[in-house]
Amino acid sequence: MGTIPPLPIRRSRIEAVIRRLCLLSLIGCTVCLASDNPAEILRQVDAKVLVHLTKAVNYTCVETVNRQYFIPIGFAVRGRPSDSIVAAPPKPERASCKQTPGGLKLTARDRLKLDVAVAGGDEMYSWHGARHFSTTFIDRIVRQGPIGSGGFVGFLENIFDTRGVRFRFDGRETEGATEVFSFEYAVPLSASDYVIESGKHKKIVPFHGSFLAYTSNYELAGMTLIADKIPKAVGICASRNQIEYQLVSVAGNELLLPKEWTLGLTTRGLSTTSRSEYTDCREFAGQATISYKNLDRGSSPADAQPPPPPQVLPSKLKLKIRLLTPIDWSHFAAGDPVQGELLHSITLGRHGEGIPRGALLSGVITRLEQHFDPVIYYLLDIEFNSMHTGSRTFLLRARPKLSPARKGYLRGMIDQSELPRNLLSQAKHGLFVFPSKRLHLDKHFSAEWVTEPFSAAP
Repeated sequence: MGTIPPLPIRRSRIEAVIRRLCLLSLIGCTVCLASDNPAEILRQVDAKVLVHLTKAVNYTCVETVNRQYFIPIGFAVRGRPSDSIVAAPPKPERASCKQTPGGLKLTARDRLKLDVAVAGGDEMYSWHGARHFSTTFIDRIVRQGPIGSGGFVGFLENIFDTRGVRFRFDGRETEGATEVFSFEYAVPLSASDYVIESGKHKKIVPFHGSFLAYTSNYELAGMTLIADKIPKAVGICASRNQIEYQLVSVAGNELLLPKEWTLGLTTRGLSTTSRSEYTDCREFAGQATISYKNLDRGSSPADAQPPPPPQVLPSKLKLKIRLLTPIDWSHFAAGDPVQGELLHSITLGRHGEGIPRGALLSGVITRLEQHFDPVIYYLLDIEFNSMHTGSRTFLLRARPKLSPARKGYLRGMIDQSELPRNLLSQAKHGLFVFPSKRLHLDKHFSAEWVTEPFSAAP
């Protein structure tokens, strides 16, 4: 099939909607023409996508991410940072995408659960256990491993509403029992908003791919995105996205939303696959909470005293905490909420007020990984961010502290060559390490957490 020239201009959102709505009203007259005219088919698909983008509905979905990490068979794990499995990019001058003859093996995996909201055309993110959306940058929430954003708004705008994008019509295909139109596209660097980030390096790159649209209604079914010309400084050899879309009814509007998203990344010595599923999509609106806890039956609401404002706890406080939420690898993910109980009372300052034992803490799992080399072990990070006792609320940021007993145990395991050398340093910086074939923490598990400087931002 022939190449379709780029769309002539980047239209304003209002003008584009008016033109597309007029175009959609003529579908009945143009369907025969569209079946034979690639440019007309593209205009129909383009119009449908932009109409979805302009619907004034704020919504939120739950994103569940399953990630796997593969290394070449025979690749030495001992001596290289375990954290590089999920974070550090390779040295740029050594980056290579050459396939190893021995194949790949699974070395680690983890799960994440996030809330993603779209409001005013912007995507916002938070852990699923959080009570508010805190950032528009997903990498400020997920600090290790592959993660993507832009599937709700950014990529659709970049492909279907940007000047300079070229399209090629590949004809009709059959997906199961469904017939679809198939297109290829290419977005040059001058028109691209595709950002690839690794460590301190962040670059905009051109990209290309393909998309499918249903022949019955021109709705987008799915698309692939492949990054081109990734600079060596980024340390990533290849990046490929595949997004499957769905129509979801939210607040009486039918919206085009991602259903599944697979992101594949390749670096030197490491290949990762990240699969996201989107569920529980609903209208996003502010919520008010009314509490009757402090109201006596004989008093009126006007007589009730408002609770004191939250107090921020200082850093370097040691908190002995017992988990009230049992944690099992099979059922939990980073992003799940966790409850705890303060085992020892604490005093704020020399003459400050005390916080009694039994105070309840709320937190979230921020990291939960299963590793397989050279033995099976788990990494777990639980961050507590609020504490409640009576009518008082305290804000904090507390992370795990390595106890002397646990430190000695880990050092012994490392000396026996059963664990990577740098796990001890990771444990010192706020990670629980569990060398075991299974991870299960019941309500009797307790440990020490230490507060760090508090910030409302993640």
